Amino acid sequence: MIRDIVEGAAKGTALHFPNVARETHVRGRYIVDTGRAIALVHTTPHPQHLVYSIEEERPYTWGEIADTVGELVPGSAVTFAGVAPRDQEVFEALRITTELGFKPKYNLRKGLQEYINWYRNGQL
Repeated sequence: MIRDIVEGAAKGTALHFPNVARETHVRGRYIVDTGRAIALVHTTPHPQHLVYSIEEERPYTWGEIADTVGELVPGSAVTFAGVAPRDQEVFEALRITTELGFKPKYNLRKGLQEYINWYRNGQL
């Protein structure tokens, strides 16, 4: 869905997601940081765990993502009409930071800006 939101904004296409709630939580990590985190896990000798969550430390909502894209691409329009789930899982995402020292270079805004620039420059 992030792809749809970014591409729609870049093209000036209004988007409506009838089955997605603005308040629904979503977790992720910009692809550059994802690659760095995976490399760190695989090159650390004898890590304490076999599994590390590499997503953002806090969940964002689809509304926050759409609003951030709207700030970066003025005039973009995204609406939602779904109902948020009652219980939304939150994963522990600090282990990779505390145990392996991972420090992301991208926050939500910076990652979305990079993606928008990449898309606009025809990198598909």
